[in-house]
Amino acid sequence: MDSNRPEDTPKSNVVQRADNYGDDYEEVIFPPAKEPMSAKKRKIRRIVFYVVTVVIALIVCSLLSLTVFFKIDEIYVEGTTRYSAEAIIAESMIQKDDNLILCNTAPGEKKIVEKFPYVEDVDIKKKLFNKIAIVIKEAKPTSIIENNGKYYVLSKKNKIIEINDKKTYDIPIVLGVRLKNEKLCDYAEYNDDNIRKYIDEIMSDIDKYNIKNIDAIDITSPTNIILYRKNGFKIIIGEPQNLDYKFRTIEELMLNNIPDNDEGVLDVSVVDKEGAQSFYKSKITEPSKPEPSKPAEQSSKPEPSKPDKENSSSESSQTEESSSESEETSEEEYSEDEESSEYEEYSEDEEESSEDEEYSEDEEESSDDEEYSEDEEESSEDEEYSEDEEESSEDEEYSEDEEESSEDEEYSKGDEEENTD
Repeated sequence: MDSNRPEDTPKSNVVQRADNYGDDYEEVIFPPAKEPMSAKKRKIRRIVFYVVTVVIALIVCSLLSLTVFFKIDEIYVEGTTRYSAEAIIAESMIQKDDNLILCNTAPGEKKIVEKFPYVEDVDIKKKLFNKIAIVIKEAKPTSIIENNGKYYVLSKKNKIIEINDKKTYDIPIVLGVRLKNEKLCDYAEYNDDNIRKYIDEIMSDIDKYNIKNIDAIDITSPTNIILYRKNGFKIIIGEPQNLDYKFRTIEELMLNNIPDNDEGVLDVSVVDKEGAQSFYKSKITEPSKPEPSKPAEQSSKPEPSKPDKENSSSESSQTEESSSESEETSEEEYSEDEESSEYEEYSEDEEESSEDEEYSEDEEESSDDEEYSEDEEESSEDEEYSEDEEESSEDEEYSEDEEESSEDEEYSKGDEEENTD
């Protein structure tokens, strides 16, 4: 039987099949066998299969999470705030049944800060079990700026949280600055770009070193910053350089050397320079003396007593000494007021008027003391004169009694003589 296979066909691919009816056979040609796959190729194919499987699973899970799972079930507010939770949640731009993964928290945080004045910071957090937490940090008033007749209350981050017609908080007022913007919930912008940096650093150092009773911060001249305490004590800071060192010096001096009722001046403007020292001038105002109480009038006069010239002279000398001492104290206070006039203080008109009132009160007190002492001297003289008159009258009466007794004796003697005769 003729073979139809090509000449280049290998014998291993040819199978001879015999005919069922004879010895004839035919050749069947099979395709060539493939080479066996190496171990490296099998490993690569397995890895590809796993990767594809994982990717498909992730796609399915993400589609389910965006459509079925992770829906917000609860929204709540944390932190201290004066606003209701419902009002804050309404401004957060997040609602229930929103997707926890897809919701954007940044716009809600910005809107809450712009809507509520007493909200300093907001942090919207995504919690487990499909919950949203809105964490509020409340703003606290730290300083006041007077601008165009209005009082603007600022927070620590210079946010305008209140606008009033008068000063309603016992916090420092910043003098010598102007605001560019006057809208509630805005952040203060000043006429000088460096003013905000100075105010932030000064307020931070005041809190850090616990400088109490600061009533005003004068930044009229940025190169000569001055602090005023509530009792009129003045602290000269000078240039806004090395403020931390200057406030540390203020803390040491205030704790150790300066009493709370001092109304003097402390200058630390050059304390940060080599070889320089701080300057301190004390001024302590003594409390005003109470008016002398006049003796109560008595309805019945006491019995006259024997005059004591030594006591009366000592009393008069004491009254003269007290009047002289009161005059000396008034002169000393007046001289101290004149010496302190070289320093400019916050609200000069009020201080001058208060000094004049104190001086006038001292003069009135001294005049009252003098009048009272004169009245006492006159009364003592009148008493002495009346006592002298009483004594003289008593002496006259005594002499008259003696004369009468002598006459009686003479008359009795005459009677006796007659009887003897």
